[in-house]
Amino acid sequence: MAKRKAPAIAYLRTSSAANVGADKDSDKRQAATIAAFAKRSHFEIVDTFYDEAVSGADPIETRPGFAALLDRIEDNGVQTVIVEDASRFARERIRKEKGKCEGRKSRVERKPEDAKVVAKAIAMAKRLRRANPKTGKRLSLRKISAKLADAGLLNERGVEYNHNTIKRMTVALDR
Repeated sequence: MAKRKAPAIAYLRTSSAANVGADKDSDKRQAATIAAFAKRSHFEIVDTFYDEAVSGADPIETRPGFAALLDRIEDNGVQTVIVEDASRFARERIRKEKGKCEGRKSRVERKPEDAKVVAKAIAMAKRLRRANPKTGKRLSLRKISAKLADAGLLNERGVEYNHNTIKRMTVALDR
């Protein structure tokens, strides 16, 4: 005899408008993950709610899809909401505790002992990027990268910093 499936609602959220659209897969990936879990855990997805381009930092009570989800639960007694992972609800708590909650960890987050090396590289890059007081000219980002390498300041892979990385290090000076 087949086990009766409990009703559940799926909730999906995509944080950026850049991740929404027919050619994007964030919602499809989330839906597939939820469906696989529901099948393994004997749930039947009876409805799906989706907040497109809604940041995880936005309060859940301001999200239209989530508000509709709450109304749906209130109306029919479904007691289970399934999400891909907890970050679909909110990232506020994680961001407050750790400062960052998405994306690849920085070099310093992966290897805290590199913090002094990175700080030294940033300070030197900023100093080298300043305009020469006599000529008013600046070194190119690639030349700054080469000078950092000459000083033994390399990226985490042991090669010269990319010119785009140098630009990010010195962005405040370019304004």
